[in-house]
Parts: sequence; structure tokens; C-alpha cells
Amino acid sequence: MLLLTSTSDIIRVITGSSADIEVHASWVDNNAGAITPGRTNTASITTATTTTVVAAPASSVQRNVKHLSLSNNHGSVSSSVAVEHFDGTNAVELREVVLLPGENLTLDDAGNWKHCDSNGGEYGYVPVGYIRPVINVLDYGAKGDGATNDQVAIQAAINAAGADGVSGRGVDVWFPAGVYALGSTLAVPFNNVMLRGAGWQSTVLYATFTTGDILQLGNGTSKSGCGLMNMSVWCNAARTTGASINVNAMNDCLIQNFVINNCFQGVLIQGTSLKVWVDQGEINNAHAADGVGVQVTNGAGGDTYLANIVMSNSPASKPAAGIQLTQAGHVSIIRCNVTSCIKGLHVNPSTSQDVSYLFIDHSLFDSCGTHGAHFNGTTAASSRIRSVMAMNSWFSGTTTTGATSSGIEFTASGGAIVDGLSFIGCRILNNQRHGVLINAGPTNISFTDCSFAGNGAETVNTYDGVNLAANVSGVSIISCKIGQAGTAGNQQRYAINVAAGTSGNIQFINNDCQPNGTVGTIGYINIGTLTGGNINIQGNTPQLEGGMGSVTVAASGAINTTETVISAPIRLGAYALRAGSRVRIVVDGTCTATVANVSTFRVRMGTAGTTSDGVIMTMASTASATSGTAVPFHVIIDLVCRTVGASGTFYGVMTLINNGITGIISAAQPNVVLGTAATGSTVANNYLTVTYQSAATTTTSTFQIVSIAVELP
Repeated sequence: MLLLTSTSDIIRVITGSSADIEVHASWVDNNAGAITPGRTNTASITTATTTTVVAAPASSVQRNVKHLSLSNNHGSVSSSVAVEHFDGTNAVELREVVLLPGENLTLDDAGNWKHCDSNGGEYGYVPVGYIRPVINVLDYGAKGDGATNDQVAIQAAINAAGADGVSGRGVDVWFPAGVYALGSTLAVPFNNVMLRGAGWQSTVLYATFTTGDILQLGNGTSKSGCGLMNMSVWCNAARTTGASINVNAMNDCLIQNFVINNCFQGVLIQGTSLKVWVDQGEINNAHAADGVGVQVTNGAGGDTYLANIVMSNSPASKPAAGIQLTQAGHVSIIRCNVTSCIKGLHVNPSTSQDVSYLFIDHSLFDSCGTHGAHFNGTTAASSRIRSVMAMNSWFSGTTTTGATSSGIEFTASGGAIVDGLSFIGCRILNNQRHGVLINAGPTNISFTDCSFAGNGAETVNTYDGVNLAANVSGVSIISCKIGQAGTAGNQQRYAINVAAGTSGNIQFINNDCQPNGTVGTIGYINIGTLTGGNINIQGNTPQLEGGMGSVTVAASGAINTTETVISAPIRLGAYALRAGSRVRIVVDGTCTATVANVSTFRVRMGTAGTTSDGVIMTMASTASATSGTAVPFHVIIDLVCRTVGASGTFYGVMTLINNGITGIISAAQPNVVLGTAATGSTVANNYLTVTYQSAATTTTSTFQIVSIAVELP
């Protein structure tokens, strides 16, 4: 309570801005034992002024002020308020605070002051049992009014906390609700100092400078136990250098319940920082073209946890990356939502750098420019990306046309290592070009129970669900849906497309590959001529049991002497050449000729399916056609192994059937051919290849292996 005992005693309020301050005062007057209650309401103090809110009592009257309440009812303007006792000569300040919109300051009958935020929460309240020391930045001169540069006052509070931070329980630096303007960097080069605010909507660190770090946790000399909780870090304009929060060799660091706005790098984790948690936050409006939401470069044993983070940016000014990993180990990305970055996830170690043991779960990388995720081994052979697991995550909706613009891309140029990356239950949807692009070099990439749909949005029937360049090793795609599904359109060219080359150790098993593009009822999986061996393609739908891809035979004079492989070498297995073993192959295709055309099909057995391998079966057919008319062929090849030895003996029948186009003359009779393959009994040489040769000088032919089946006796 407050006592006014003379005719000059008053209580007055000094306001610092044009907010809307309302004051209520209640009192009792004691006049020689006669008690009289009273009160005043002073409404709408809307200027920077001094206002009497409790008048002086009459002569010989003692006025006991029992309650005083000041509220800021303005919707957006804050104001400092000072409560003073004035005796006609001297003024004594009883309490001064900054009232944000909706906040309240009260004095109760026991003489206790209480400052509450717009939700009624009391500033300075310490829960029962909370034993960490608390340092209040207001006690060191910070104003939190959004205008005063509070950097010096806050740094003084942090330094005071740092002196005590070596204790096991640490020290909290408390930021009551307010906007704390900063003209330069805040640094926490200590142990066990936690910066705590009143909530990310209530406490704001507001940088008025646009280059360099805003907050530094650690200084590169191995500190621990510091962090930031329950506040926001903003800048008054887009930053061009530095991090909003720079974690440098800080161990056991927690950044939680935060918002970062207008950043260059939102959170930078570097040095030898170990066990860093970044949790429950937003990072918005990183700098266009070169900004990054979270940058991790803290070494191979970093143990970094990124969880429950939302990153959003203007679609017209995308930053370089949402999450970028350049040197990191044991990184978890869990329940993160990254949108409108050029690359949602960019993994790009440079010379002598590693990114290993990366775990991604229940995260979304959407509406990005060129990539949902890019695993980008550089030209340095000493850079490595290894042991990555992604589960139940989305890589979708790339927006940039005329560029790579794939949902996921793997690159390992110049001898870099990209090895051992697995994706389970992921969705790769609605990207401009390929859903997944695997360039030459990466090894051991697998997709299981994933969905690829609606990719190729830039140009229908031009880009694929999964596209493999030449010379890729160890790719497995198993039990995936690769085709139109849900709201994703039918615009992929092929479900899987593999360029000719030395690719090997490939498994495409039990995938649903329809519908895709306009290639018709066959051709959902397109395989070029592969020489790497260990190709296992089976159980795919439609019509793709053991199916290989189609091959287009271009017009060329060399076609008269050079055979074109329709099927890549198919390894039959160690026991497939027992006597009585049967191989049945179905080929569909067309041949367009302008002169009389002689088509020759051959089945070869040998080490790698080259033209030097032994011919098991051959058949020639003659057809003539008017200019530009496509002659459809349906070829059935039945091959039976009669004996196995130094000279394996094979009997077979090959039937070529015209599909009923009038005016076309074609051979349609069975052919029985006896052939040998001197190395047919050698386990390592159990490869089967179907080749095609045309005698025409101008011809374009397309053939598709519809099915290959091996039956054992």
C-alpha cells in the first residue's frame, strides 16, 4: 500500500509514448477514525505526458492507496510507464517498466508489484523447485522497448552469468517480454549459460545491423551447456553475412522454441560442436540465392539433432538451401518441413570432408527450386557421402524449369564417394524433371516401398520416375509404385530408365510401373545395353517378368555389319544350363523401311553378350513396306538345352509373326536351328543376349523384350 499524508502528496504516472494507458486506483481515507473509500479511473492516456492518478488528501486526512493498476490497451504501440510519489517538492520513482500492447502493471495491498504479459503470465516468476540462478537483463539496464540499443546492457548480464556458469546448475539470463534492439553481436563464450525468454511471441532479439552474427554461442574453444529458449531472433532487413545463431565448438547446446526471421544463415553449427539440439522452431526468409536455414559443418562425430523445424521463404526469392551439410556425422533430421529453397536438403562435402550416418525421418522437402535433396559429391576424390537412411519423407514439387530440377539427385564426380544411401517409404512427387536422377559414380543406392508419381511436369513424357546414367553400380528399386497415383498426373516417360554402359549389380523387383507417359502397354522399364553384369529384373508389372528395356535401331549404313543388342546380357545362373532347361523370350517391335528389308534375330550365349559370343539360334525374315510404314513384329523364341558339356547343344524354335497390317509381307514360319556354344557349360559364362541386325540401309526399328522366363527340369 501507499500512504498519502499531506495536501501535497500525489501519485502520478509518466508515460513515454502515444500508446493507450488506462489507470485504476482504489484507496480509503482515514479522517480521525472515520473511514471513507474512494477510487479514480484515468482512461486513455495517449501521449507522452505526466498524469496525476491519485490526488492529494484533504487536510488532516490520511489516504491509504490499496490498489493501483496500469494497462496498455493499444493494439500495437508499447510505452514506458513510471509510477512516482510526489510530495510537492521531491519526486520518487516507485516502479518503471515498458508495457507492451495488452500488458499490465499492478500494486497490491501488501505493496507487491506484478508485471504481467498479454496472456496474464507474470514476469520474473520462478517455479517452485527451480534452483538455477536467474539474472534479469532489465536489472542491467536493458529496456526492451524496441528502440534503445540494449546490446551493452544484455552483454553485461551475460558476462555476469558467465562468471557463475561454471557451477553444475548453471545460470539463466532472463529476458522479460519485450523487443530488445541490438546494434552489434551478442557473445556467450562461457559454460552453462542459458538465454531464456518469455516465449517466442513475447521476447524478441531485434538486430538493427545486417552483417555478421547476431548471437554467438561459444567461441571455438570448446565450451558447453549454453543455448537459447523461448524467444525470437529478428533482423530489420535481410542479412547478407553471418548467422542469426552461430554455434562454434559448443557442446551440449540446446536451441528450442524459437523463431528466426530475415537471416543469412539461420543456425550455423561449426567447429567441433558436439550434441547440438535445434528443436521446435521456425526459420523464415533466409537471404535470396545464397542464404541457408541450417548449416552443419561440425566434423565427423558431431551428433546433431534437427527436429520439428519449419522453414519457409518467399517463392520469388528462394535461399540456396534449407538444410546444408558439408562436414558432419551422426545427423538426425526428424519432422522437419522445408519449403521454397533452391535445394531443400544439400549434402555437399568438399575436399577431405565427410557426411556420414545421416538419418532422415518424417520430413518434407517441398516446392524447392532445383532439388528436394541433392547428394552432391564434389570433384575432389577425398570427399565422401556415406551411410544415409531416409524414411517416410517427401521430396516433391520442384519449381525451376530448364535445370536439373529433380526430386532427388546423386552426383559423385571426380572420384568422390557417394555410397550406401537407402530410402524407405518415401514419396518423390510432382517434380519438374526426373523424380530421381542417379548420375555416374554413386554406388549402392536403394529405394524400397517408395512412390514416384507426377514427375516430368516440365514436359510430359520426357523425364522419368527414376533415371540412371551410364556406369552406375548397385541400384535396387524394390516394391515401389512408379506411376500415376493420387493427385499426381500421368506425365513420367518411363518408370525406370537406364542408359547403356557398364552399370551392374542392379535389381528392379516387384515394382508397379503403370501408368506412365504415352509409351503404351510396354516399355515402362527401359534398359540400355549394360555390360556390368548381375542384372536382376523380375516381378514388375505390367508384363515385365525378367523384362529388359527397348532399343531403338537408328538408320545407319553400319547396321548391315553391326548387330544391335535388344536385351542386356541376362545371367541365367549356375544351374540354368542343365539338360532340359528352357528359356522362353517374347519380343515385340516395329521396323520402318523404305526398301526391301531383311531382319535377322540372333540369340547368343557367352561371357557378356557381345557379337563374338557363340550363336545359339538365328532367324531371318524378309519384309517390304511402303515408305514410312511401320511393320509390327511379334517374335517368340523357345530355346531348350539338350546336353551340357564341352560343346553345349541347344534346340529351339523362333517364330516371327506379323500383326496383321495389310500390304506387309513377312516370314511367319517356325525355324528349328541346332547350335553350339563352346563355353556354355562354364558357370561364369551363363549369359544370354538377344541381338538384331537389318540389311536395309535406311531403317528405324524399335524392339522391346516383353518377358524372359527360365524353366528348370
